[in-house]
Amino acid sequence: MTSGLDVFSHSMMGLYGYIFISAVYIMIIRFGLGIHKSFEQYLLISAFVIGAGIGWYFDSYMLGFVMAALFSLIFW
Repeated sequence: MTSGLDVFSHSMMGLYGYIFISAVYIMIIRFGLGIHKSFEQYLLISAFVIGAGIGWYFDSYMLGFVMAALFSLIFW
């Protein structure tokens, strides 16, 4: 029996993998596409925090990453 805060879950990607993939995605969007407004950066990070919550709730951080990427494109 595992707790809800177990970072090494049985899904394809755990919390540490989500954090790494999200950081890489945020850096690509920020530096590659030229988002330099600080307010948009906070929205981007907030979208990934919400995506982490969604991933934790559904026990699938891959789903959370997809939702966070969609949120970041919607709020961009």
